[in-house]
Amino acid sequence: MKLSAIASAFVETLQAINGVRGDRAFSFEFVSINDHACSKSGIIYPVRSHPSRKMDVLVLLTGVGLDVVESIAALEEESERVKPLVLLAKRQKARIAATCGASYILARLGLLNGRSATISWW
Repeated sequence: MKLSAIASAFVETLQAINGVRGDRAFSFEFVSINDHACSKSGIIYPVRSHPSRKMDVLVLLTGVGLDVVESIAALEEESERVKPLVLLAKRQKARIAATCGASYILARLGLLNGRSATISWW
């Protein structure tokens, strides 16, 4: 995980909603094939190798770099790594969302076939 700002903002938003509500409306966990996820700035996120329960929502967090060719190659590799998780979410009828370049992963896996989608490419 290289873009800690995306992960932190997402999680802190869910925690803020829980705080305002006074109960735990949202829970979250990071799932990764790595033993730990670490940002470029050194922030370490606790991860699980598999979801601990049925998913309601799967959000793929990934970004892209300035070199488009390199970024696309990295997203193609990442598509294969996350494919089992995405297919599990699909079987569980979870909503699947993506940030930035992760939309490319959804397209590569065929989840956007016949659908309209927008990819924000910073």
